[in-house]
Amino acid sequence: MDLQSLIDDPSKLPTIPKVGQQLIASFSANEVSVTDIAHQLAADPALSAKLLRLANSAYFHVSRTIGTVDAALQMLGLVMVRNLVLGSSVAG
Repeated sequence: MDLQSLIDDPSKLPTIPKVGQQLIASFSANEVSVTDIAHQLAADPALSAKLLRLANSAYFHVSRTIGTVDAALQMLGLVMVRNLVLGSSVAG
């Protein structure tokens, strides 16, 4: 696909899902609570599943199973979750 065809037909451009847009805006906000971000993440089943899969991966050597979005968010931290959201939203 070349640049001119994208300019001629902008509907071919990918769009970021609404939840992804809201989360990206939340990460940029000066005052955002972890609870708000957890609620937004929980609203998207695909993002929630990716978050839980990452939190329970062997990379982190967690001795217990992380079963909630809140627990995964606390364990991974905002920077890693932001990267996951950005990657998932843009790639999706």
